[in-house]
Amino acid sequence: MTYVTLLGRSNADNIDLMNVATAVKILYHHTTHPPREEESAPLLEVMYFFLMCDYAKLPLKKLYGGQDGRGAGLYRFCKYCWRTAIPGRLICYEHASVVVDGSAEVPAALATEAKTPASRRKQANRQKQDFDAAISELMTKEVMEFHESEFTADALLPKSNRRDWLTRRRPRVAKLLAQASVTVTDSNIIEHLLALLHHSGSMPGVWRSTYGRVNTTIIEVPELIWPILVRAESWLLVRDRTRNNWGGKRENSGRPKSR
Repeated sequence: MTYVTLLGRSNADNIDLMNVATAVKILYHHTTHPPREEESAPLLEVMYFFLMCDYAKLPLKKLYGGQDGRGAGLYRFCKYCWRTAIPGRLICYEHASVVVDGSAEVPAALATEAKTPASRRKQANRQKQDFDAAISELMTKEVMEFHESEFTADALLPKSNRRDWLTRRRPRVAKLLAQASVTVTDSNIIEHLLALLHHSGSMPGVWRSTYGRVNTTIIEVPELIWPILVRAESWLLVRDRTRNNWGGKRENSGRPKSR
């Protein structure tokens, strides 16, 4: 956990923190004989989610924080976005250009991406570093706020006024939800968000069932959607920044002005 935390705080550009993180990893591995087996490190947003749940007295880590039982596969994210990775892969159905039928329906949240699966994956790969940095930036801000408020800030999903919370905390996801033109209440907002962000409509059966298990678990325990919303908000932020840079910043770039 220390290794992951230091890497997250380094933002991939603080060499001192990155060196300390590497030293922690080496010490962890080699201070026993035989050396410890390397464990898969939890994602930064998942680790902090469960830590904040512990401080808020929400017993979710014990139930859903492991790789067995109810937590199995819950946060096995695609490396490019917020969706569940397909079995045996590190990417989701939408970004797996090799296995996705090019005629498959493009989910609403991907509508502004490149049109073909192969080009969507290339586009996502180019933005991977910015995506990871955006997650780290959001996590640093909210975790600091949560701790400085002595664990009273509404960083986690509340039980009521969830649409207001989404508008304040995840404005780009809230905008996407507003564009769906559905009636949103505290009792149905999770289903609408999953239909928007984690829909399995055009997938083959085995992958559809994987998404279905994740969605069913989150509908039963709505607070568990939090890491998905962090990743979706960060992804949409990077997409907005990318779109704003289309045309380039150099002099006389972009479309010529009409005279």
